[in-house]
Amino acid sequence: MPMILTSPRFSPRGFNFMLSTYHAITDVTGFGLIGHLTEMALGARNNICIDADRVPISPSAIPLSESALDEPLQQVEFNRSAAITIGVVIGGFAGIIGQGGAFLNIPALLYVLHVPTRITIGSSLEIGIASSAAVLLGRIGTDQVPWVWARILGIVITASAVKIWWELV
Repeated sequence: MPMILTSPRFSPRGFNFMLSTYHAITDVTGFGLIGHLTEMALGARNNICIDADRVPISPSAIPLSESALDEPLQQVEFNRSAAITIGVVIGGFAGIIGQGGAFLNIPALLYVLHVPTRITIGSSLEIGIASSAAVLLGRIGTDQVPWVWARILGIVITASAVKIWWELV
């Protein structure tokens, strides 16, 4: 079982073993255990119960999760001039190659500025929202928005979100 939980690639023998032994498997990178289980439960139209004591946790993840909770917001310190410089550079990349260039925000906040993970996630989300809003306003101001398609897309997205929330509730 440890090979199945931690290996990003399966050998043919390992994959066949997994298929003969387990009914479902998922990786939990990025999306998280709860997110994957929710998708599996909705897809199977079933309920899932988690025994938290049996969920394997990588020993290297424990200090990271504890450090994210230990530091109060008032004690977070970072180099403001470095943050401004990094922001200008990453903003330049994002401006040149699009919002995709902003993927550099999270590593810069975590590893260069040493901002705690929980603050990095919120900051990155806010940076993305502010950047998207600025681009949208610029496109509206220069009449670059195809309003018919924008309305159709808005209706589809809203209907999908309502459907998902309805299924969750």
